[in-house]
Amino acid sequence: MQGLYWQDLFSPLFPDVTLLPSSTSTEFICETLTLQPGDELPYLFELQEGQRLEFEVASTEPIDLVVCDEVAYLGWVDSGFDPEHPVAIYTESESVRRAKLRFTAPRKGDYIVLLMNWSALQADVAVEANDQPAA
Repeated sequence: MQGLYWQDLFSPLFPDVTLLPSSTSTEFICETLTLQPGDELPYLFELQEGQRLEFEVASTEPIDLVVCDEVAYLGWVDSGFDPEHPVAIYTESESVRRAKLRFTAPRKGDYIVLLMNWSALQADVAVEANDQPAA
């Protein structure tokens, strides 16, 4: 499969989305990934009070996005990912193929954006995230 790039696979699925080459830094993420059925993937962001985070996804299958603090996420992990375990959520989008979350940190701390695939099919996901200085 020489000469085949992820852009070749995603472009037909999302013709109106301009995808950039995968890159990561402390301020910007642009990548593609595959979430298997039942998988979750946390993204950790260290934010200052008032700092804004924009997180955008495009997916081939419906996925859930959740923003919570690190303590809430670790409590959920310690519970064995129990769906009945209470998790303090700042914002969420459920069963979306496309979403753009905008979140402003209420205080300095570590925040998690969690992607979850509860469908029976794998989800190919394009992720773009950008954190901006506090206003």
